[in-house]
Amino acid sequence: MKRLASTIIFILSGFSATAIDTSMVKLINKVIEVEIPSDYPYFYLINKGNTSSINENISADIKLADNKLKIQLVKEFVSNAKRDTFSIKWSDFGLPKARYVNKDHVGKKWAWAKITASFPSVNTETGEILPNTGHKPDPKALAETTCVSFSKPVFSTDRQYAFVATTRGMSGNHYLFKLTNGTWELISNIGWLE
Repeated sequence: MKRLASTIIFILSGFSATAIDTSMVKLINKVIEVEIPSDYPYFYLINKGNTSSINENISADIKLADNKLKIQLVKEFVSNAKRDTFSIKWSDFGLPKARYVNKDHVGKKWAWAKITASFPSVNTETGEILPNTGHKPDPKALAETTCVSFSKPVFSTDRQYAFVATTRGMSGNHYLFKLTNGTWELISNIGWLE
């Protein structure tokens, strides 16, 4: 009898974990859709996702017309982020086009990602800005110089809202998503630059 009960509990726990993972995969695929240009054949992603270091200042990065909801979400995000101390490995999610790297191995190769994206005529080896030829940058060349980091999503208590921070070198985005009919919709995006 104990064996049967253990088997049932194991099976049910697997189903609930799968449902959570499916929602997370949908959310991160949406992050990829809005963060990574669609013509990139691939992108480099730092494999470890930590919970974003959210504090009350994040309220400036959430644009909502409903101020009461905004205040509630900020409180929930801050509280939930403090409780969530586990990191996540993105390679466990099988994300399309992602090539996983460890943060320790991110080096000079990606140091010019922001400049290369801004100025198509940059020698990525030397950093020398070349005369602008007016050509469109090669998506594969840009993908080679793009390394992005995604924070582990922080969810509202009811899991209907999610906050994700992304970083590319010295810039990034703070995204707020809402779950509507099983689909994550982007409702707020604030870019930042150091």
